[in-house]
Amino acid sequence: MTNCTNCQAPLEAEAKFCTSCGTKTSDTGEIAAASTTTEAAQNAYLEQSKEVGKQYFSFAKSALKHPYQFSAHLGQNNMINGLISMILYSILLPLFLYNVLRKMSMGFMPLSFSDIVFMPAIVSIIMLLILAAIMLGVAKLMKVEVNYKTIIARFGAFMTIPTAILIVANILILVSIITFSVLLVILASLGYFVAIAVTIFSLHRENSGGLDTFYGIFLTYVALGFLSYLVSESILTDLVERMTFMNFF
Repeated sequence: MTNCTNCQAPLEAEAKFCTSCGTKTSDTGEIAAASTTTEAAQNAYLEQSKEVGKQYFSFAKSALKHPYQFSAHLGQNNMINGLISMILYSILLPLFLYNVLRKMSMGFMPLSFSDIVFMPAIVSIIMLLILAAIMLGVAKLMKVEVNYKTIIARFGAFMTIPTAILIVANILILVSIITFSVLLVILASLGYFVAIAVTIFSLHRENSGGLDTFYGIFLTYVALGFLSYLVSESILTDLVERMTFMNFF
């Protein structure tokens, strides 16, 4: 004997309706099938997430243990892991600022998580993806055969160290160790620029006949500076417009 999936009352054999709640038995079957399908999809997603987490943990551990030896030989199959490091870095940096402001305001100043963390993180992720595209363009000038996914994999791997430093900095700021945590953030920022240079250097090939590696790194920094200028100008313009609007009212 089966039970009604709506009220769990026993159903008679070949009953078309539940005598307790009136639900069609065909509907209960459909509901049960849909519930089973949804549960299976959720379990599959959970298992996939666990597998991605395990792979990234192994990826990060190897990148931290042997940064250049491991990262310089990565291919496009590690793109997701590299992308995770880039996303984490983009989130952790503005999150640190948010935690600092919380400590300084002592809860008396309203802080917008969206404005301080979420939106800057989105902008940072986009900038990192554009930066990867710039490095791909430089690689082509160096006459190195490489694709966009490989650039993300390698750059993300080199970004693992700055990301780990930011994790420690955010933990320290939560326990009010401010000075050392700020120093760690500065170190993580320097690590970001080092990661750019080392990523380009990892693409170096002897006698390629293309752009020299030194000029490749230099050109990447020039392009990054121009990109940062455009983004900063846009943010400052938006900030000025907001302040003008607030003063008007």
